[in-house]
Amino acid sequence: MLGAGSKVHNRRIERELSRWAGVVSLADNLRTVRMAQAQNGEGFAVLTSNPRFPTPVKLDLCLVETD
Repeated sequence: MLGAGSKVHNRRIERELSRWAGVVSLADNLRTVRMAQAQNGEGFAVLTSNPRFPTPVKLDLCLVETD
């Protein structure tokens, strides 16, 4: 069974995930990829590292335009 410490840890993880999602504009980028898939049949994103992020997670989401 998970203890009270786990709840605190989970909240911290959720807070950092939410902060990271805002930094990379996750919702907007995923929406863009989905629209590209619907219109062009494909949508791509590349996961890269970005050391300039102000968050502990340095993972970046870069969209790739297809022709």
